[in-house]
Amino acid sequence: MRTERSLPAFALIVLTVATILSCKKEHRNPSTSCKIIGYYDTVTNRGAYSTSFTELSYDQDGRISFVLSGKRDSLSIGWVFHYNGNKIVATPNVTNGPGVDTITLNDNGQPVTMQFEEINHAYRSHSEYFYGDSGRISYMLYYDQHGNLIDTAKYSYTNGDMTSIDHGHGNITRYSYYTDKIASDAEFSRIESLTTYGVIFPSSKHMLKSVQDVGYLESFSYTFDNAGRIVSGEETIIATGGIVTKRTYVYDCG
Repeated sequence: MRTERSLPAFALIVLTVATILSCKKEHRNPSTSCKIIGYYDTVTNRGAYSTSFTELSYDQDGRISFVLSGKRDSLSIGWVFHYNGNKIVATPNVTNGPGVDTITLNDNGQPVTMQFEEINHAYRSHSEYFYGDSGRISYMLYYDQHGNLIDTAKYSYTNGDMTSIDHGHGNITRYSYYTDKIASDAEFSRIESLTTYGVIFPSSKHMLKSVQDVGYLESFSYTFDNAGRIVSGEETIIATGGIVTKRTYVYDCG
């Protein structure tokens, strides 16, 4: 399974797929007429410093179609997204890295299964997602390559925001929000989910402020332009010495 850089290991499994679809049904983002076409990251990790750029392309239906990352003048690592009915297939552009991911969506555009082809295509694992009457995700089951259930996750919501994930292994991941700010597709967790799987989930009404688990704290802050778009953000991870990522966004509003 591919993992996102910014969340605890198991939370990456559960916090990885479909807000952009369900969220647009709940509110109108102030920047819906603009697309994010790239972002610059500078990362400080225990004294080490690195920079990167991620470029996003979209198909004629406005769906993410290609993602490339690397140095600004030499983008090399990326993913191609194919859409076929209710399936999204994310294929890497390199053969010696992660394998292909396949996401199956329900009629509401929410994931019901995700199949992960592991590093070097050695084996596959998968997860299943279940929803309550409200349409919000209720729980998730995660299986290994042999079909054995190895973990579960139960989701809780308060006032339209996902506030906790109770993992089967005993940990509870907790989430807090900027309740005066409507959720934005440019948020760290949402844009990274979009560029990893083609959709974002779970859906929350407000902008994510922090993620906390055992020995782990991740916080987010943002600056905005006059149109309400996020122009820059900062992610701070307090774990294993601390990691700070500063991000600036590039929009196409044509």
